[in-house]
Amino acid sequence: LGNRASYGGGIYFQHFENVIIKNSSFINNFVNDNGGGNDHGGGIAGQRGETLIIMHTLFSYNKVPYRGAGVYGEGIKMVTILFSKFTRNYASSKGGGIHVNQIHGFHNIKNIFVSNTAKRDGAAIAIIYTYVISNIIDSLFLNNLESIYRRGVVAYHHATRRGKVAFIRSVFIDMK
Repeated sequence: LGNRASYGGGIYFQHFENVIIKNSSFINNFVNDNGGGNDHGGGIAGQRGETLIIMHTLFSYNKVPYRGAGVYGEGIKMVTILFSKFTRNYASSKGGGIHVNQIHGFHNIKNIFVSNTAKRDGAAIAIIYTYVISNIIDSLFLNNLESIYRRGVVAYHHATRRGKVAFIRSVFIDMK
């Protein structure tokens, strides 16, 4: 609650095997602008690991000068986030709620995204350079705002043709 850091306002970890975050809250955390474009992960930032699982967790009012105001994950084999809520998080670039980059698998299951903002891409979720199918399942997206490029609430860019995003039973309301 209310932390300030250069990377990972709430928690930062790298080179890990398995991390499970459960029944937690990341509120009003801030990542400082260090000038090199590496200012990520207002709530959580994780790099180069095997498995990251987040469940029953709240991410609210987190702010970053670059990517992933709620969660930032890079170079992780599997990221699974379920039964969590992302509200009023702000990223100056991509991924107001979640930003995942260079991952091998991403599952977003039964999460709620309300009033998150990203200036460039992915007000709720930015999925960048994935290698397999990313699943967005049974999730609610309400009033999320992407302000400059208008590339979407869930932005997706892939490095290979194998990466895809599947939307299954998710609801999008009042997107801007």
